[in-house]
This record gives sequence, structure tokens and C-alpha cells, in this order.
Amino acid sequence: MTGQRTGSWEATRRGSRRGAGDGRQVDLSGLVARSQAGETAAFGELTRHYQDMAFGYALALLSDFHLAQDVTQESFLAAYLGVSSLQDPAAFPAWLRGIVRHQCGRCAAATRTRSRWTTAWTCPRYPPDRSRPCCSAKGSIAC
Repeated sequence: MTGQRTGSWEATRRGSRRGAGDGRQVDLSGLVARSQAGETAAFGELTRHYQDMAFGYALALLSDFHLAQDVTQESFLAAYLGVSSLQDPAAFPAWLRGIVRHQCGRCAAATRTRSRWTTAWTCPRYPPDRSRPCCSAKGSIAC
């Protein structure tokens, strides 16, 4: 690392927080307050600052790149709609992780339901003839 970290302790003490990976200082409480007042540009800055953290967390929970992208987008939409309910601006990162975790749970439940539905109806014979090898293998379409 060639550069020195300057003032990170002082910035944290003043209420600024270093974000998830971009190396810039962010006035977290100011951005949250402005977002709560309805300023979309402030929430856009929060989104840019925490999108990698939210996506990484979703990817770790879901193990699917594209689902993690969808969940991250849905999480930021839910956060935008609910930012006015956040009481402690310093809790924004943890609050956002909670939203991501909730959205991942919803996505996983929907995926399980969709998976059960599609595997139950993949046999082209209705009702399935369980005496045939293709119909006894769940999910097979080789009848």
C-alpha cells in the first residue's frame, strides 16, 4: 500500500464512516438525514457507497450471482421506501444488511416453491405412469 490512511480515526469520531470498499469518506448521518427528508441524490450516494456490501452479502447467502443482483436491487428499493423509519443513522449499514437478509429469505422461499412446482409437472404424461422408467424419475422429461 503506497498511500497513508489519513484521519480515519478522526473521521470516525466525527460521525463520518468509511464505506464498504470504495475508500471514500461518507458523512453517514448527514446522508441518512437528507434521505429521510426526501432527497433522492443523498440516497443515491448511500446506494453507491453500500452496493458492494449489499451484493456481497446477498451473494454469500444465495450463492447465485443473478439472484443476488435482483435481491440487492429489491433491498435498496425497500430501504428507500423505509428510510424514514430508521431512527439511528449510524445503524444504516446493519439495517441495510437486515433488509438484504430478509429479501434473500423471500427469494429462497420463492425459489423453493417454484422448484417444487416445476419438478412436479415435468413428466409429459398426466397423470404420470410410475411403472415407466421415465415417469418414476422425478423431473425427467424423456417419456
